Amino acid sequence: DNKERFPARISLTAINAPGSLAEIATVIATHDANIHTLSMGRTAPDFTEIIIDLEVWDLKHLNRLISQLKEASSVSEVQRVNG
Repeated sequence: DNKERFPARISLTAINAPGSLAEIATVIATHDANIHTLSMGRTAPDFTEIIIDLEVWDLKHLNRLISQLKEASSVSEVQRVNG
């Protein structure tokens, strides 16, 4: 019944290819999270590091979202950023 979202930050490494960001955004939207800010930086020719500030309902919601992002074909690594 909570109507307030909470901030969370994740870091992920994705394949640098057309459609990768769209796949990630779709997973986030499908799981009822909100992207607040996003920054991308190239770490290698084939991979991009993405930092995403999200709004989620609770820690359980965030953990489910991270699990789903790990299953995305364009994502090689994802983790929560603390701090």
